[in-house]
Amino acid sequence: MPNLNNVVLSQLPVIYPRLDEQHDIVAILDAIDRKIELHRKKRAVLEELFKALLHKLMTGEVRVDALDLSALQAHAGPVSPAAEPAV
Repeated sequence: MPNLNNVVLSQLPVIYPRLDEQHDIVAILDAIDRKIELHRKKRAVLEELFKALLHKLMTGEVRVDALDLSALQAHAGPVSPAAEPAV
């Protein structure tokens, strides 16, 4: 095939799903896109919260010993005393 042009391309068979299958595919991909966008927004909010808390910790506005980390420990499992930083 020396040249690949519109004439050659128009003669090639193209297989694609039925219209109802295309709609199903679009619905699934749209749902995935919405979920990705939701996670991006959640991550942005968490990053802003992290920055705000870090600033408050670094300026002394919030003390480390005053933080309730029980929710974090429930997700991460038990923390050994050796893993905790010295204060």
